[in-house]
Amino acid sequence: MKSKKEYRVYFNRWFSVAYHYMNSIRNNEDGLPFKLYGTHPDPRHMALQAADYATTEPVLDSLDYVHWLVDFCKEHEIDVFIPRLRMLDIARNIELFDAIGTKVTVCRDVELLEKLTISSTRKCARAALWRCRRTRS
Repeated sequence: MKSKKEYRVYFNRWFSVAYHYMNSIRNNEDGLPFKLYGTHPDPRHMALQAADYATTEPVLDSLDYVHWLVDFCKEHEIDVFIPRLRMLDIARNIELFDAIGTKVTVCRDVELLEKLTISSTRKCARAALWRCRRTRS
């Protein structure tokens, strides 16, 4: 990271645990200054309560969402982006973030992420089907 007054870190549509992550970053033992950004479709979401800058984000599909994220990072001069939603789409388009100087904490092994995403989706679908069959019995 370049030397500057404060480091800008962005969390997109996280679970409520992001509240604790943000406070841990803010209260770091090195005393480094951070400005924390968060977005979520629900303006009252717990994850946004610890952000220095919080706003709503649109509900978009794949590439449209990635482009929105890139625009957000560029507009707010984000140094580090810690994604939660659409990690596979972000990894597939990582060069867009590289081009604006935003570091993204995402696995860049797209093939591995695809396998994990497909595996996770299948497991969720099987679990839902199992619950559905169980309820009918």
